Amino acid sequence: TTTAAVSVDQNSATIGGNVSDDGGASVTERGVYYGTQSNPESSGTKVDLGSGLGTFSTAVTGLAEGTTYYFVAYAINSEGTAYGSTLNFTTGQINPPGVSTNVAGSITETSAVVGGEVSDGGGGSVSDRGIYYGTSSDPGSSGTKLSRGSGLGSFTATLTGLTPGTRYYYVAYATNEAGTSLGSTLYFETVASSTSVTDIDGNVYQIVTIGDQTWMQENLRTTRYADGSTIPNVTGASTWGGLSSSAKAYCYYDNNSANANDYGALYTWAAAMNGASSTTASPSGIQGVCPSGWHMPSDEEWKELEMYLGMSRSDADNTSFRGTTEGGKLKETGYSRWQSPNTGATNSSGFTAPGSGYRLDDGDFGYIHYVATFWTASQSSSSDAYNRTLHYDGSQVYRNGFAKHRGFSVRCVKNE
Repeated sequence: TTTAAVSVDQNSATIGGNVSDDGGASVTERGVYYGTQSNPESSGTKVDLGSGLGTFSTAVTGLAEGTTYYFVAYAINSEGTAYGSTLNFTTGQINPPGVSTNVAGSITETSAVVGGEVSDGGGGSVSDRGIYYGTSSDPGSSGTKLSRGSGLGSFTATLTGLTPGTRYYYVAYATNEAGTSLGSTLYFETVASSTSVTDIDGNVYQIVTIGDQTWMQENLRTTRYADGSTIPNVTGASTWGGLSSSAKAYCYYDNNSANANDYGALYTWAAAMNGASSTTASPSGIQGVCPSGWHMPSDEEWKELEMYLGMSRSDADNTSFRGTTEGGKLKETGYSRWQSPNTGATNSSGFTAPGSGYRLDDGDFGYIHYVATFWTASQSSSSDAYNRTLHYDGSQVYRNGFAKHRGFSVRCVKNE
């Protein structure tokens, strides 16, 4: 007789039989045939398991997953071969593991705790599990991988070195012999810093609250937009001078990157706006070149800053030099980044504007330590956009429209 298979898994099983009657002659051989065809005695593999009466069995290995195998016991004496009934079994199938992503917790400005749970090994051995995370909405493809051991059960990972005020996506994964499974992709947002903001390049800027607005306390110096796309770096004077009003470009003063930390970068208006259209709204609603959670200030937002510092509405609406001491309240004191006499500089607002100079229409650089000029998100014509300029020898604020392909500084305002 053939006995039923036992200990069946993905790649092996134990099969056998019993010789209960020798038929009046010695049983010289007994064993099993097995294979994937329904007639294993004709087409299968033969396993000789000795001789005589009684039970016998063998573990067959190296089998294919999820496959039906047929087997039959046999016994031989001098009169011939006898067979038991043909039986069958199906090996197990290994599937990718079952894994879920857990909700993030303990979120701070620069860290968070994330994790997941492997609830089902899929019939295999979970050799790796962990988290993918990043600022892309598809962290499983483009994120950073953090391995957190193996096997079933829950696991956690503490993410550190994160950027304040930034959305991060994450997903749990688990791997076995059949492949890798991903849980649901979730996200969290780090706490916005109360004292600084970090751009996509990792530059950290101190911030200051002036009235109802929170401004960067330093000039922007990023070389990329918040989505990671690169801003063209244009160095040649003739190339810069030939830029159109819609051209995106940035540079450092005198094309010297050593000027970045003190004075920031200089951007064309199109680069500062990242191609967005002009607006006079307050807030502007235009992120432009600013980090996530921040935006380009409109002409009206600059007026609100100036009026908070004491300028009248009628002066704020004018062009050319306006107000009295408001420019001095925005300028950094001393002469390390301003030419003497740095008239009226008190920096009472905390804005801390340095004399960063600018890049002219023809591509030449000029007026470092003499002026600080900032773009707004508002154009004055199809080819010009409003700016704000502070001067070394005065304490007023200059407002006018200049060619959009000039290189000016940028200060960003926090979204409220």
